[in-house]
This record gives sequence, structure tokens and C-alpha cells, in this order.
Amino acid sequence: MFLLHELDAQVKVQAHLLKRNTEEAIVRQLGKMYCDTVVGGVGLVVSIHDLVTVAEGMIHPGGGEVYFNVVFRAHVFRGVLGEIMYGEVKAASPAGLQIDLTFFDAVFVTPDLLPQPAVWNEESETWAWHYAVPGADEPQVLDIAVGETVTFKIIDEAFFDIHRADVSDDARPPHVDEHGKDVSAATAHKRPYCLLVSLNGNGLGLGEWWS
Repeated sequence: MFLLHELDAQVKVQAHLLKRNTEEAIVRQLGKMYCDTVVGGVGLVVSIHDLVTVAEGMIHPGGGEVYFNVVFRAHVFRGVLGEIMYGEVKAASPAGLQIDLTFFDAVFVTPDLLPQPAVWNEESETWAWHYAVPGADEPQVLDIAVGETVTFKIIDEAFFDIHRADVSDDARPPHVDEHGKDVSAATAHKRPYCLLVSLNGNGLGLGEWWS
């Protein structure tokens, strides 16, 4: 889930910030550049761990900034396929659920990955699992309301370059999992990094279902 990843960058630091501690000034600037930012193919940068190498600073003619080429290590969040996690249901719609991990909320559940049969209630705007109780004539309706804490399993992930001018809302690159399933519906939210997760399985969903 959380990884230590090595990255490189060119950092621009105002000269007056280098009077006390050069490395501290560079780390502070790296934090502004990378923290809470998704690095394509890597994940969400949570914090800067340390500097590995710092090249000699360069000053461009006519400028008051010093440029450093650095290699650094950062704490990165990236979902692991098959990993079990929990979060809070942030939003619900006919397209599925959005889950918030407090530090990351691009986590989506499509209707087919809800416990089946799953039914959308237009009036209450909630999804519910219509659990077939053995021997009963009617199913037990188990609502999945916004604000509930749920346990989920990571099924897939996708990275998108949301700044590409040639990628429109209707022409985003589809993401196909190892089974050939198109999961682009879960990633068409203008997010640079998304997780597709499932609530369908033993122990998944609301904890009270299994207590």
C-alpha cells in the first residue's frame, strides 16, 4: 500500500531560502511540488522521505533562483491488486459508489462489483444488497449508505494523463483488466489515478453483515 520510491527532479529554490540549510529548502520545495500529487505509473506521493543526491546548483542569467538536479525518495500510496482495505462511502449514484480513504478518494465500485443482487433505490439514492435468506419468501434488504465504513478488495487500477488536450470525456483510453473486462467506467472521473474495487465477497462490505 505505502511504498518508498526513488524519483528525480529539477528543483527551483529562491536564493534567499538557501541561507540556512540548503537540503531543508530543497525538501520543502519538493513537498510543494509532489505531495498530494500523482506520479504516472508510480502512485500518489504522500511525503518526501529524504534526498539521495543533490547536484551543484545552477543560476540562470538574470534570475534569482537556484536550480538543483536531485534524486530523492518519497512515500507513495499505490493500491496492491487483491489487497483488502476499508474506507467510507463518499457518494452513490446509478454508476456505483465512490469510497474515501481520507487521504485518497479516487476509489470506485461499479454496480457489478457490489454484492449481488444489488438494487439501486432512486428515491433514497442508495444501493442495497437484496440478500436471499434461506427459507424466506422475501430477501433481506441491506442498504449501503453514504457515510458507512466498508471493507473492499482492490480489483484494478488505472493511470491517466488528465492534462492531455486530445483526451476528452468521451474519448478516454479504456482500461482492460487481465480478464478482458473494460473497467473504464470506474476511471472516467478526470482523476490521474483510480482504483477499481469490489464489495462482493465473504467479509467484504459492511462489517455488520458478517457479525
